Amino acid sequence: MGLMPVSKPRVHDLTRAFDGIMDRAWLTNDGPTVRAFEEQVAARLGVQHFVAMANGTLALEAAVRALFRPGSIIAMPSFTFVAVATAVVNAGCVPRFLDIDPATWTASWCHAKTMLARVTGFLVPNTFGVSPNHKFSVLGLPVVYDNAEGFGTHQGMWGSLDAYSFHATKVVNTAEGGGVATNDDGVATLLRQWRNFGFDGSGGVSCVGTNAKMSEFHAAWGLLSLGDELDEKLSRRELLDAYRKNLQGIVTFQQGNPLQCVVLVENRDAVARALEAAGIDSRPYFYPIHRMEPFQKYVEPDMPLAATDYIAARALALPLWAGLGPQDVERVCGIVRANCG
Repeated sequence: MGLMPVSKPRVHDLTRAFDGIMDRAWLTNDGPTVRAFEEQVAARLGVQHFVAMANGTLALEAAVRALFRPGSIIAMPSFTFVAVATAVVNAGCVPRFLDIDPATWTASWCHAKTMLARVTGFLVPNTFGVSPNHKFSVLGLPVVYDNAEGFGTHQGMWGSLDAYSFHATKVVNTAEGGGVATNDDGVATLLRQWRNFGFDGSGGVSCVGTNAKMSEFHAAWGLLSLGDELDEKLSRRELLDAYRKNLQGIVTFQQGNPLQCVVLVENRDAVARALEAAGIDSRPYFYPIHRMEPFQKYVEPDMPLAATDYIAARALALPLWAGLGPQDVERVCGIVRANCG
């Protein structure tokens, strides 16, 4: 039993979509399928523009580059996926690490307030489907909102720019993909130029860009996945309720309404080994970025990250996807119960 297999759009519809792409012989470079995907995502989110990217990491880097000058100091939690810090550094900026709220596991607003005078802005992720404190969105400083794990959890813009991932594990996925939402026409133009080497239509380039284009095949997958979003979410919510019912008082659950099943287990490694022996995938998640060697130089020595260290040492991701059955959840929970203590 895998941790999170690829969600499977309807095979017949996908085959037909791929055949249409091959018939048109337009495989990439801002094709009609990518444009249709962008339009549908923008409509679903209630924003003016959605600019698709090859993956979520490039979407984050694009958003950081659009909002911040090189050398800017950007506060972000350490308890998130390493791609967040990677995007900041690759954009020529400097990460500074925030602690997290011990209940929601999102970026700590209390910690953020102590950093306002010495940072340029913030990059705050949605954590497992739970949005951070809304006060981040009204700071007066630029904020990139990484909504990689919370597609559709709110309407309109949350941050100055909102970045998305459509990796295979997401509720809406393109296998690999991402993008940036904005209501600013000029920013949307800049993002589209950046993802295509900086070309501005004149034959020259307006910026030093990169190749971050989404292919037609990935967009076709995404269009089908968009149609399954509500069913996917409903299934995950029901399964998560079953996990809570079976493990209440045995593990600690994240507060909020997440879309992943990540729990805190005191003897995490022993539980993970027992699940592995039964052929069930689980994993510690997240690995704190401030403990990773390439990013340790960005850690402020007088800035404790106590909640981050506590939760990261106990967090265990359990299987959760729409194809999981109640009997699968009961089997996982039985092993967890038998090995907690």
